[in-house]
Amino acid sequence: NDVYRFCNLFKSKGLKANDRVVIFILPSYELYALMISGMMYGLNIIVIDSFKDKSKLKQMLKISQAKYIFVNNKTKLLSKVIMNGLKQINVSKYKKQDPIEYKYMYNHDSIVLTTFTSGTTGNPKIINRTFSDLSKQVTLLKNNFIIDNEDVVVCMLPIYVLFSLFNGNTTCILNNITLRNINILKGNVVLGKISNVLKIEERICTINKLYLGGAYIYKNEAKKIINAFENAEINYIYGASEGVAIGVNTLDDFYENNRFKKVKGIDISIADAINNVGEIVIFGESVLSNNKIHNTGDIGYTDDEYIYVLGRKKYSSLDNCYYNYVIDQEIREKYNQEKAFAIWYNKKSYIFVNDKCENNEFIRVRKFPYDLKHKTKLDYSKLIEKYINK
Repeated sequence: NDVYRFCNLFKSKGLKANDRVVIFILPSYELYALMISGMMYGLNIIVIDSFKDKSKLKQMLKISQAKYIFVNNKTKLLSKVIMNGLKQINVSKYKKQDPIEYKYMYNHDSIVLTTFTSGTTGNPKIINRTFSDLSKQVTLLKNNFIIDNEDVVVCMLPIYVLFSLFNGNTTCILNNITLRNINILKGNVVLGKISNVLKIEERICTINKLYLGGAYIYKNEAKKIINAFENAEINYIYGASEGVAIGVNTLDDFYENNRFKKVKGIDISIADAINNVGEIVIFGESVLSNNKIHNTGDIGYTDDEYIYVLGRKKYSSLDNCYYNYVIDQEIREKYNQEKAFAIWYNKKSYIFVNDKCENNEFIRVRKFPYDLKHKTKLDYSKLIEKYINK
């Protein structure tokens, strides 16, 4: 009924199929009902989920070429300040519409969902999804993730919310996972962000399945998550904006062997390999690019069953900057560091550690700068600008 209400609101505002509309609403029931309604109506829904970097925000708005912006009662005043120039449509008024069934206007080749990469490896890139793309990505997730129809899913990842809904699950939308929220919602499966799960201080014993996505997980972080979800099978997803899932593994196996099991439906090759190690390249029908091939920017190698991710070929907008997870991990363990990052920049190696580290050979950092979108990915450009190119 709410989907019909939204569609009739769009009609009353004169929106047409293929109109580009930015969403400026916090994650909520209203947001996801609006996204589904927009797709079914045939709109191109544009999701910009980081508003803190104003220069990147302006850049993304220019790329999107949107004319409209969806706001609600909570965001309408703020949007006038940071997004002046787009025509506002207050979607909170959908409740006044009658739930009349609407004849949907989408077709399988229309772009219905537009998102952006975080821009940590340079400028943000636009990711366009047609209805057909979404269908293929949901199918890929169904073929690789075991979630029963009767499971109650607690979800914080937008594309996985759609997967959970289309999978037929009762889906609970949360920004943060807490013991109290889990108990109230009676969820038993979590599709979550690494950054949110790492904030958990208590043990949660009611969850039996956990799927995590986002940045790289180090052993100290993995141990914390394993302790927090003591009864759960914890799965760690390796993916990209262009390929929603590339590999998945239990966190225990990743913890021990630093590898992901290849998902069904994505093909993988290694480019520019030296001793079998090189850039990981993915291809297939569910990969979102013009030619269905995506260079991930990650360095690693593969065997018949697994992908081994070792670091980033280019982790910063700066040239000649490389990043190595393996060395990071070794330094964390050897020097008992909660955080440590190793990079190769302009033919020199640099090790960044917490400011409490007593080893003077390393660069000590009081507060590491993180990407504003993911909050778990280090912003190497800012780190280098502050401590190397100062």
